[in-house]
Amino acid sequence: MPRWFQFWLSLSVLTITIAENLVLPSYQAIAQLPPVAACNLEVPRDNEVLTLLDQARIELDNKNIEAATRYLQAAFPNALQLSNAHKTELIQQWLLDPYEGHSISRLQRLMQQAEMQKSSASMRPLLDQLLQLTNRLTASHSFVKTSALAAIAHHYVTLGQPQQAKLALSQAQQAARSIQGPIFTAQALTDVSAGYATLSSGSAASKNQAQTAQAVLAQVEQAMKQIPPKTSESLQAALWPRLAAIYAQIGDYAKANQAVARLPKNSESQSFAQRGVVEAYTTAQNLSTAEQLAQTIATPVQKGLALGKLAVGYSQAKQPQKATQLLRQAVQLAQSPTVARDSIAQEALLKALVESYLQVGQRDEAFQLAKTALKGSQTEAIRAVAIAYAQAGQTNSVRQLLSERLRTIQAMPPSWDRQLVSPSLLQLVMDTQQFDWVRQEWPRLAALDYGLQDDRVVKMATAYAQSGQHRQALQWAKQLPISDRPLLQVKLMTAIAREAHRQGETQWANELLQQTLQSLDPLLRAYDERIKREGGDLLERDRFKPQSLALIALVYAQSNQAEPTRRLLQQVSQLDVNMSDPAIAPPDPNPFALFMATEQYVGALQLAQATKNPEIRVARLQGSATALLKQNRFDLVLPVVDQITAADRKTQMLLAIAQRYGELQQVDKALPILAQAFRVAQTIPGEESRVDRFGTDGATVMEASDDRGSMLTAIAVQYARFQQPTQALKVANTLQAKETREQALQAVKCASSLKV
Repeated sequence: MPRWFQFWLSLSVLTITIAENLVLPSYQAIAQLPPVAACNLEVPRDNEVLTLLDQARIELDNKNIEAATRYLQAAFPNALQLSNAHKTELIQQWLLDPYEGHSISRLQRLMQQAEMQKSSASMRPLLDQLLQLTNRLTASHSFVKTSALAAIAHHYVTLGQPQQAKLALSQAQQAARSIQGPIFTAQALTDVSAGYATLSSGSAASKNQAQTAQAVLAQVEQAMKQIPPKTSESLQAALWPRLAAIYAQIGDYAKANQAVARLPKNSESQSFAQRGVVEAYTTAQNLSTAEQLAQTIATPVQKGLALGKLAVGYSQAKQPQKATQLLRQAVQLAQSPTVARDSIAQEALLKALVESYLQVGQRDEAFQLAKTALKGSQTEAIRAVAIAYAQAGQTNSVRQLLSERLRTIQAMPPSWDRQLVSPSLLQLVMDTQQFDWVRQEWPRLAALDYGLQDDRVVKMATAYAQSGQHRQALQWAKQLPISDRPLLQVKLMTAIAREAHRQGETQWANELLQQTLQSLDPLLRAYDERIKREGGDLLERDRFKPQSLALIALVYAQSNQAEPTRRLLQQVSQLDVNMSDPAIAPPDPNPFALFMATEQYVGALQLAQATKNPEIRVARLQGSATALLKQNRFDLVLPVVDQITAADRKTQMLLAIAQRYGELQQVDKALPILAQAFRVAQTIPGEESRVDRFGTDGATVMEASDDRGSMLTAIAVQYARFQQPTQALKVANTLQAKETREQALQAVKCASSLKV
């Protein structure tokens, strides 16, 4: 039957999934393409970058900053090869626009989380990559380029890198010269001027930045004059408040007041502009002028926000009574009937006032306001209060807050809402380092919904150990009432040992691993006795030892101790009777899946080679070997080819090896592998083109991606990418079906322009 080929031939698409029944490279040699001369050569890179960015987004949502950063650092170099349109979209999604219901960009969220986790230093390489990526945008995308460079500069300032910020702003000014149209020019240059204003703070060098900001602001005003009258009113209402704040920030209050006067009297936009000027006066410690202006602001929300900032200024000036007075006035405004009509604006103002209370050191007042007035942002605000208590050394206050939150959750009826809130309480425990409170409240915490599941307890032990207190974390773990959960005990010991290894306490960590290893048989005997007394899951009992050995082996592997890893995995393989079958054992407790998920592919390959079930063994071999290609472990991967007997699987493996050699610019090594793939592909049994049918009635039809025709087409395309046209045509012409052959030849023609 007719088939259209698509050749997504990039090693980056050899994505590995840990689900046991899916441990295969998601290697698509073919798919459908319309028979046209145009070739979409961006597809492989797009798919790779999108996959990495999506993983980064997921990790960011889970507040796993280390993993999110790792995925982004892997994505950005590949993104350099994308089209301008796709690079622009990436930059907008991560650097400029808010997503997932947040009011700030993904990068801002990442930076904030990194600061909270004291890992801001890891953001510098990421910004350098973004700077390089943004500078690749061409003149046709100058608006996004200018705004992005200004945003990068702002983040450099946050990291204490003023020289890099100045470089980015200088590049932004250059990019702005290519922007078409006064509207876009005004908007982008406003971002640039704000960046220079941020750099100006009093020194001689900083005064130069203020002068540059002023010059850019003049360009903004000039561009605004060129905006057509019909479109200028709404735009000016958005831009003049920003200009007023920037002028005030660089100390040009006359210009700032002129900008304020241009806006409709007592309007929201004028009030917003006045708030920006108040904040600038406050930063400059001109508090009396700031207060006079703040009291004249017409709209209550903007006035309340201004008073909150001003209160912080008075507190820093050692005038706490004045700060208290202004905060009380701001709270009254927030709770007034006028503000209450707009629940979103009211919530934002109250949340800001909680933050102001914390900044002036009035933590009790902040807690009271957060728990009585806030709704949607209450959990986040209470978290900030708890952290403030902890940083101030008010341990009793933190514990009282935690206990109060626990009572609130207990009072909620069982629902999805309660299940969503419960984990936030444990996260709060980790943020405030109140692990002893968990031990004291264990019975009540265990009674909530699904209780204290293994992963949550392990996460807490890991957080405890990460703080440099691995010995205390060990004592804490030993005191938990978990004698009936032997696997959790092992998980806790290995998690603590892993963190100790990362902190350089190798001897202590190895001793803990040995103690844990020696405890397995006593734990198993106690397990057996409990099953005799109370009954239990025999399959879970059988899993205990191989799972435990794998957990210990994993820590050895992660600390580069190959020999103990090998010995323990050998024992795992001997004990792993039921766990090879994904129908019996889900992926999570499976040792092979564990090693794959943690990127310990050498150990995963050892487990794959010892797997007894033939089908699962081949899938594991292919999955772990493909992953090892990313680490350039050809010494381990090449022997795997001979262990795979199925012609289609062997062809896929050989193609993956050839691709990787090609990516490393080692085409001389790739060509013999590709020739072997050609020989093997010709032996794939069955029809040249095959379809797979799904569903009870077989009505869902999909063209197979591993039949002989698909593999031969993939090989021909790979030859074309290696600039071997004669061999590519030879392979394509071995296809028997006329339409299949023609499509393969079209694919070769298309791929010949996509070099390695």
